[in-house]
Amino acid sequence: MKTHLRQQVVILGGGFAGLAAALELARLRGRQQDYNVILVDQNCYHLYHGLLYEVATAGYSVKPLDLEYLHGGVCIRLKALGELVTKRRVDFVQATVTGLERQRQRVVCQDQADLVYSHLVIALGAQPADFGIPGLAKYSLPLGTIPDALAIRQRLQDLVAAQRSQPHPVPKKIVIAGGGFTGVETAGEILHYLRRLERRGQLVPGSIRLQIVEGGATVLQALGPATSARAERRLRSLGAQLTFNTRITGITPQAITLASAQSVAYDLLLWGGGIQANQLIRSFGLPLAGRGQLAVEPALRVSGTSNIWAAGDCIAFSDPATSQPIPQIAQLAIDAGRVVAQNIFRSTKRKPLKPFVPVHPGFVIPIGGMYAIAQTRWFKLYGFLAWAYRKMVDLNYFTSIMNFRNALRVFIRGARVYLKND
Repeated sequence: MKTHLRQQVVILGGGFAGLAAALELARLRGRQQDYNVILVDQNCYHLYHGLLYEVATAGYSVKPLDLEYLHGGVCIRLKALGELVTKRRVDFVQATVTGLERQRQRVVCQDQADLVYSHLVIALGAQPADFGIPGLAKYSLPLGTIPDALAIRQRLQDLVAAQRSQPHPVPKKIVIAGGGFTGVETAGEILHYLRRLERRGQLVPGSIRLQIVEGGATVLQALGPATSARAERRLRSLGAQLTFNTRITGITPQAITLASAQSVAYDLLLWGGGIQANQLIRSFGLPLAGRGQLAVEPALRVSGTSNIWAAGDCIAFSDPATSQPIPQIAQLAIDAGRVVAQNIFRSTKRKPLKPFVPVHPGFVIPIGGMYAIAQTRWFKLYGFLAWAYRKMVDLNYFTSIMNFRNALRVFIRGARVYLKND
């Protein structure tokens, strides 16, 4: 590791924001060895969250040899890809961060020597929020990591196998708490898979049911009434039961309790009801804002500091145009990571910092099979065309962090399994 360089930039988190910051810093540095870039993550891979629901719901009949493709299409190994780490001169350290010593400018790691920094970038992302609901963390399954997705996949397999073994099965129920992006995408894929099994005579119709419980008035509420209505029609056509305007107040091993005192029994409970900033940042002694996120200046420097920056889901940042918190989506995290990198580079050159101006790129939401809803600043698409556009978005992201050949290899590796459910 090049510790002799004049400055050292340490980036905590290899997600969308952290990786974008690392690659942009390496690009800006060019051949000038003014600073070293160190990317730190507890995992050895960068996780493409946009396809995580596919890991949880697709490829139930794949051969054992193909099981590696379940996660191979969403995990990009940071050390294995030469063009990501070596050619762009980013050092990767796999370590679990446990604390921050600001006076000594050191990041404290578990079973790893402290990392000294000249500039620190905090991009530690988010984790599921339980909102203080009793039993939620114990009895529900979130969908935020590879282990989460594989656990959901196994539970779904067990549920389907149990129903197949019964000539007259008692109906089982899957409940998804939350009708946002994660809940809608996951519900669509599960329902599409179940309907396919029923058409093939491999599952008794209605033997596994799915219900979405949402506290708001509709699914995808933040995207407007037209998009919400279209998503609802798609979900209902697949057989979803939708329950709105009610909060979950408690969870037992067999049922959820709603604010209306109604009890809803479940056999599998998935949590897609919200996220919060990584709770590790609370131990750093840095100023917080919003929902326990890091308070940052317009240039994404942490308030009250001179050399600590932050990007992604762990920051509290409002869009100057709307005064509303920016949505926690991948593209805005990537844009924020790049702005952080540019401002660190500017600070090393004693140039004025640039403010982060979020530009919402739109959205693409797959809802079971080859169907999606897409809306950008320029067009709207529905059905198969939107689904195809989403595949282009996935491939485009892979090509933005590695060469086309390797990007295509990762894309095909995942598609080989994921398309089995489409």
